[in-house]
Amino acid sequence: MLADLQESFFRKLPGILPSIPAPVAVRKLLPLLSSALEFGGAPPLAVSSLMVIGAHLEGDEFNKRVVPCLSKLFASPGTRLHTAHAHPSPKLLPAFHCQ
Repeated sequence: MLADLQESFFRKLPGILPSIPAPVAVRKLLPLLSSALEFGGAPPLAVSSLMVIGAHLEGDEFNKRVVPCLSKLFASPGTRLHTAHAHPSPKLLPAFHCQ
């Protein structure tokens, strides 16, 4: 039951994000989402919300706040992220190359 509610929330979140002011999403939601993804509290589909919020960040800030989380997720063999997001966004490619 909880897993269904959680998945429903994360499935709807990308549609809700445009109504949330970007500074609020970046300062409040981004850290929570990163932590939830990193520690298993969010399903792999939450990466899309992370990317929507991350789109508000400039290159260096994106590299500091989004890329480390994604790097850990892709590097961890225990995550379902490998199959869910096998092809990273073109915006990520330069950042992963530097890692």
